[in-house]
Amino acid sequence: MTPGPDKGMIALTLSVLHPDEAVIELRALHKGRKRTDAGYFDHAHRAELVDVAARINQVAAVYVNLNPLDSQLLARCANRVKDFAESTATDTNVTRRRWLLVDLDPVRPKDTSATEAQLRAAVERGREVYRHLAGRGWPKPVVAESGNGLHLLYRIDLPNDSESRDLVKGCLDALADRFDTEAVKVDRSVYNAGRIVKLHGTIANKGDNIPSAPWRLSGLRDMPGAVEIVPVNELRTLAAENAATAKAREGPSRTGTGKAWGAADVERFLRRGGIDWLGSPESHEAKLRWKLKRCPFNPEHGATESAVFLGTDGALGFRCLHNSCAERHWRDLRELIDGPRSNARESRRDRGHWTDSGHLEPGRLILIPGNTVKMTPIGWLWRDWLAAGKFHLIAGAPGCGKTTIALAVAAILSRAGTWPDGTRAPLGTAVIWSGEDDPGDTLAPRLYAAEADMRRVHLVGGTVIGGERCPFDPARDMPMLDSALSAMSDVRVIVVDPVVSAITGDNHRNNEVRRGLQPLVDLAARRGAAVLGVTHLTKGSAGRDPLERVTGSLAYGALARLVWLAARQEPDGDTPERRVLMRAKSNIGPDGGGYEYALVHSDIPEISGLSASRVQWGAAIEGTARDVLAEIEPAGDTDDRRDRQEAAAWLRQLLAPEPMFQSDVKRRADESGFTWRTVQRAMREIGIVSKREGFGQKATWRLPESAVAPVGPVAPSNFVGATERIGATDAGEGL
Repeated sequence: MTPGPDKGMIALTLSVLHPDEAVIELRALHKGRKRTDAGYFDHAHRAELVDVAARINQVAAVYVNLNPLDSQLLARCANRVKDFAESTATDTNVTRRRWLLVDLDPVRPKDTSATEAQLRAAVERGREVYRHLAGRGWPKPVVAESGNGLHLLYRIDLPNDSESRDLVKGCLDALADRFDTEAVKVDRSVYNAGRIVKLHGTIANKGDNIPSAPWRLSGLRDMPGAVEIVPVNELRTLAAENAATAKAREGPSRTGTGKAWGAADVERFLRRGGIDWLGSPESHEAKLRWKLKRCPFNPEHGATESAVFLGTDGALGFRCLHNSCAERHWRDLRELIDGPRSNARESRRDRGHWTDSGHLEPGRLILIPGNTVKMTPIGWLWRDWLAAGKFHLIAGAPGCGKTTIALAVAAILSRAGTWPDGTRAPLGTAVIWSGEDDPGDTLAPRLYAAEADMRRVHLVGGTVIGGERCPFDPARDMPMLDSALSAMSDVRVIVVDPVVSAITGDNHRNNEVRRGLQPLVDLAARRGAAVLGVTHLTKGSAGRDPLERVTGSLAYGALARLVWLAARQEPDGDTPERRVLMRAKSNIGPDGGGYEYALVHSDIPEISGLSASRVQWGAAIEGTARDVLAEIEPAGDTDDRRDRQEAAAWLRQLLAPEPMFQSDVKRRADESGFTWRTVQRAMREIGIVSKREGFGQKATWRLPESAVAPVGPVAPSNFVGATERIGATDAGEGL
């Protein structure tokens, strides 16, 4: 059955997007033909706009402008729609930016509607974006279903200028970098001010209407009582996360000979790659622009839809207007023509470089004779445990006191105190960042209890970007930390808690973990300080090799020169609590051995009612980390049962909103520290239903008692029900 448009939803959508008396452009894109109809309607003719939209939707997809337009455009085609419109609204016709559109679209063949599974995947990914931004303090968005994906519309208030364009683009790129999967993408291309958006309440009618990929009615799914504006500093903070990768995307701005590129160099490069352009380069936003006859990455993207840019400073760029090419930049174009790079950060590390005459000049390998290498001893801060200039890791289960141990190390160095083996520590400064503990009620009290010299301890309190104070992000702000440390001559230890925050990609991919941790490794070497990263162990991993138990990729343990493991034996009858810190790995000293320790609480006399935990060191321990941990950690049925109970509770909470693909459950389990075997056993115990909708389709997990409503738009007056179906159940927050 073919669905029809909903005039009530259309009218509601127009009132949400354009609550004032703005002029609205209605644009209709006809299927299978290069035909666009367009017209402009003032506030007095909104009813006519609704009627026209519903009528045209029978043969075309219907869109409206996202941001307010110059009211003079009404004179083009007043309160009516013109067939085969010669012109439509552009970026320059926008008077101000009102909305930031986060469009999550499932990957599928061109000109087809999404399947139910694809739509669910987009909704699930949208939920994760929603929760992520809510966690950063963003106000609730207007949530809509486009018919094939999900729209999150965040209210903004920005001028229509190049700075705002770059800000919005940076936000979308940052979200895409974090949330894009093989199945669902954040549309990076919707940053321009003149962007049109699906008129919700109309039918999404791509391709033919078939049962497996049906046409659907688009509609609003959730709307806050009061639509609040996202603060500009929040936009800047999000966009700044993309700044580091954006520079890398643009690629080098110099030729192989080291001089800045000029127009002749660009055209020589395009000719060498067989890339044709239209006419002469034109000036565009203080850059020279070559409009290409076709996109070099996809010839279906035709004339004027892609371009190459050259800035006045020699900076090079590439852009294609299609979202499928949104992640293609100058670096990708350079590699397409000149071949892949071994390291994209410096063109000198290429296999060679192109000379002005158009010839490839090969690079050369540097070999260092062994007799010229200067040998240096390890700079031990704590003999065989803590080394200057090296990256260290401390891992343990929750409640073991990992952070308290890291703070104890910082305190000992700050006062030149005594290590657990009785040796004296060198005097130095400690720099500490914690993304989980508050400096005022947790970090500073624990340092004080550990008798730290607080004058030699510095807590990372945040950053200032564009005049606004922002949280410190290890994945983004390491250069700022490095710059701050350059003014300090005696930094001995840098604590990063949790170290997983330094990873922007998949925590389980070796190459992405190595890329994320390398700045920490480099920082340790450059500043001659020990970097101590704090992380946790995978749940249910007792008995396995200690390094395999560190949550995430094996690259964590591989990059760290020393790995410490903290463990706790719970009291049981006459058996008292026991805690141990073991040396699980060392590439620069002996393995094995460790110390017993206890966590004791003491009051802070200067502040009434304030207490903090501190480490009390005990006897030395002999043996390997694996053997010692096997003695104190729970094992067998008791351990398995506890892990299954935790996994079962986690599964109930995860699947309560709606069913989820098994592959997504597995990914989330990895992120939460559960082994897949434990999750599978918990799944069987609580009766989770696993079902495939057809041959070759992904398995979907759902709770046996759940009665999840099918995905679809809601009636204009029923937003609460949609929130309950889509959103998180915690704290009443919903998508």
